Amino acid sequence: MRVVLAENMAALGERLRVRMSELPGVEVLALTVSVEQTLRAIAEHSPDLVVLDLRLNDGSGFDVMRRAQQQQLHPAFMMLTLFPAEATRRYFHALGGEFFFDKAKQLEEALALMQSLARQPAVLRIAGTRSDHGDEAKP
Repeated sequence: MRVVLAENMAALGERLRVRMSELPGVEVLALTVSVEQTLRAIAEHSPDLVVLDLRLNDGSGFDVMRRAQQQQLHPAFMMLTLFPAEATRRYFHALGGEFFFDKAKQLEEALALMQSLARQPAVLRIAGTRSDHGDEAKP
C-alpha cells in the first residue's frame, strides 16, 4: 500500500514514517509538513492512502482533502490527530475521510488497520467506503 504521510512536527513525522514503513506491504512515499507539499506528493505519487495531521504548517488536513477533491485526486484519507473532538471526526467524514484516530490514544490501532489494509488493498478502492475504526474516541 502506497502512503503519503502529512505531519507538521518533523520529528514526530519521522518516527511515524519509520513505524509505518516497518509494516509489511506499506511503503511511505513522502513525508510532508504542509498542505502544498502534501498536494504535490499526492499528485506525483498517486498514493492509496494519505495519513493526515489536522494541523499542518500552512493550513489543515481538511484543506488537503478539499483541494485534493477539487484537483480530482482521490486517495483514501486517514486522520491521526491530537484533537479528536466529535465535531472534527464528523467533519472529516463529511469531507469523505475514511479512517479517524486519536494520535495519543489509538496509534497502535491505526497502524494495525494500515497493516490490514495493506493485505487487502481493494478495500481502499471501494467508493464511499468509510470505517468507524477509531470513532469511539471522544474528547
